[in-house]
Amino acid sequence: MKKQDTTQFFKLNPLEFTKAPLRAEQSISLNASPEKVWALVSDHQKVPTYLPMIEKVTVDNSNASTENGVGAIKHCSIGDMTWQEEVLLWNPDHALAYGLPDGNPMGMSGHLGVVLLAANETGGTTLCWQFYFNHPDVDAMVAQTEGALQQGLSGLIEIFGGAETA
Repeated sequence: MKKQDTTQFFKLNPLEFTKAPLRAEQSISLNASPEKVWALVSDHQKVPTYLPMIEKVTVDNSNASTENGVGAIKHCSIGDMTWQEEVLLWNPDHALAYGLPDGNPMGMSGHLGVVLLAANETGGTTLCWQFYFNHPDVDAMVAQTEGALQQGLSGLIEIFGGAETA
């Protein structure tokens, strides 16, 4: 009999940020504490270390509540394409959420990206990454998003050790 996962994530109501449906979600178990994982995932300029398709991230903290926190604007680049993401939720060691404005180069609307962290029973961290959005070609964008999500989570597993969760 498989043991039930009892991981308790921060309770987030996505409707506070978007009316778009959940389109992609995946969880991993990492061999590091939530504090160590948070130190990496909350430092936006380090995104390329675990998601190498993103070539560069710069951050404008001029309107942020705290460094990299709510109100921070991330400027992300892949080749000639750049876009902005605004940090919408910041709960250290537990959760962060960010959104792309409508009219972004990916053609998404109602976008919300959510990263949730929780201590797990092995002494490490369970990380859940979610994407909510609308798009004119939902199937194609879901496939693209899932590919990027898989790359980012695999990069985190390479850094911290761990595995995908069922």
